[in-house]
Amino acid sequence: MPFVVEVLKSHDSQPYAVSGAIKANPSANSTWQNILNASGVLKLVKTSLVTIRAQITASHSQNTNVCCQNSCVRISFVDSAGKRYSVGGYGWRTYNTIATYTYDFYGFAVLPPETYNVAIDISAYDYAYVTNVGVNLLYIGVVDIADLWKVANWSQTVTAAAYSRVEFGAQTISPLARTTVIGPLKKAMLFVFIGIDGINWYGDGASSNWAGFQMAVDGVWITTPSAKFDGLVEDTAGFHWAQYWCLIDPNVSHTVKFRLSNGTSSSVTRTFHCGVIACPWIFPSDSYYDLIDIEVPVGSTIYGAVEDFFKAAQAKYAAIRSVNVQNGVQNVQEFSASASANPLSFNYTPEWYETAITLAVKGWGNCLSRLACDLRG
Repeated sequence: MPFVVEVLKSHDSQPYAVSGAIKANPSANSTWQNILNASGVLKLVKTSLVTIRAQITASHSQNTNVCCQNSCVRISFVDSAGKRYSVGGYGWRTYNTIATYTYDFYGFAVLPPETYNVAIDISAYDYAYVTNVGVNLLYIGVVDIADLWKVANWSQTVTAAAYSRVEFGAQTISPLARTTVIGPLKKAMLFVFIGIDGINWYGDGASSNWAGFQMAVDGVWITTPSAKFDGLVEDTAGFHWAQYWCLIDPNVSHTVKFRLSNGTSSSVTRTFHCGVIACPWIFPSDSYYDLIDIEVPVGSTIYGAVEDFFKAAQAKYAAIRSVNVQNGVQNVQEFSASASANPLSFNYTPEWYETAITLAVKGWGNCLSRLACDLRG
């Protein structure tokens, strides 16, 4: 009988990396200052998934009652026409006695075929107190991964009148009819990104006296995103953003939308950078979830491999299990489980009496890279 293999992640390259620090002292208040413009380093011959890993840093020159507040770092891809895809960054605004802050940023975008500059810009308000703003390291990767069945990246300018809410950027995610070599797909990752130029907080600003930005999945406005940077109140050159990772059922439709809410007495205009990506093979959770229903003939052996996606040595987990409810209590029975910080491979031959078993995975930032089945019967 045949041995069937599916390659889910087939190519991973690192076209640009900065292993040393790129930092500078801000020279003015509330203006963008470019500290890196790596020309033409990202060349895409087709629409591609681009990953970003950066360690962002800032320092201040005094140890009491001064802060890295109002320092901000923005990472962008800029195409040949000057169109900017801003994908994230970080900053600080809380008074603290810590002299230096660092933040590990992870994100990705799907970019059309083009040649891009990689740009890093910094901004500050209390610039006289802020030093060494930038990155300690930056890695840009290009990943060839299967089943990116919803990809959208765009920028748009939105205006909200005083005391109003404006919804925009609605996206529909159609069902993905997908059966793998070991069985039908049960869950998939949804990644939503929103970045905004200017002063803003994440949340519903229309009920207060500030401007806010939010995203919604299936009609529910997300109050607590997976990661965010917001609220540089004084930094008119700020870049604020939020990410939301979740699991969705790939067999039904889903919707994503965004809004600008204005609780101030004047109209506000903001430029947004938005992204929506759906893919089954990137893990969005550190808790086990059922990825695939296993449906193979008795005596067949299934195989799989889990790899790093964002960074090396992330903990990886895979399990073969069944989940059922008895007397109102969920019962989980594991038949096989594997774990490793290194690339993980696993295999399992279901017994004839095992029914309703699934492949369950966990480990944020990893991905399923291979599936195979040695078919019997």
